[in-house]
Parts: sequence; C-alpha cells; structure tokens
Amino acid sequence: MKVPHVGWNSIAIQREASIVDEVATGSQVYFTHSYVAPVTGDTVAITEHGETFAAVVQRGHISGVQFHPEKSGDIGLRILRNFVELADDRFRAGGEHREIRRGDTETQRRIGF
Repeated sequence: MKVPHVGWNSIAIQREASIVDEVATGSQVYFTHSYVAPVTGDTVAITEHGETFAAVVQRGHISGVQFHPEKSGDIGLRILRNFVELADDRFRAGGEHREIRRGDTETQRRIGF
C-alpha cells in the first residue's frame, strides 16, 4: 500500500455525532497523511487504505478528522460548519473561552500555534 496516503477516499459513518451532521456514509474527502489513528469508542467514521482507521473522532465537545476538510469540497465545508457550531454551543453553554493573543506562548505551545 502506498504511503503517504494522498487523495480522495470515502468515509463510512459508524455512529451519530454532531461533527458529521448532514454528512452521508460514502462521502468523499481528501487525505494526505502517513499516520493512521486506531478505531476506538470515540471513532465516528472510518476509512480504508490498506487497513481500516479512524477518519473522524468525537468525544463530547472535542472532535478531530484525519483528512483535510478545507480541501474536501462541500463535505469539508459542512464538517467545518459543524465544528464551528459545536464550538459555539460550548461557548453558549458557559464553557471556557479565552482569546489567544500573539505572544501568549503558553497557549500557543499547548495548541501548537
């Protein structure tokens, strides 16, 4: 199997989660990676490329994707919209909100900014 995995591939939704609202099983997204995340209880969608791996994960208000949503057309835009809505819901519910300012090295280090 060719690594890194570069190109379009389909995702198979395994369970409901807000990050994939209005995203159908079989949707094509754009991958470019050489690392695969294991399938766990937090896996929302999987993909096959030589092996099955987690393409989308979500636990509570924390979610992540293995592919590039910004390069994945309308499906990627839907996922980005879902992510923003998830973050907005967290903020409206009184979750922690802190503006990140340039030079805030501790916060930048924690999020890899």
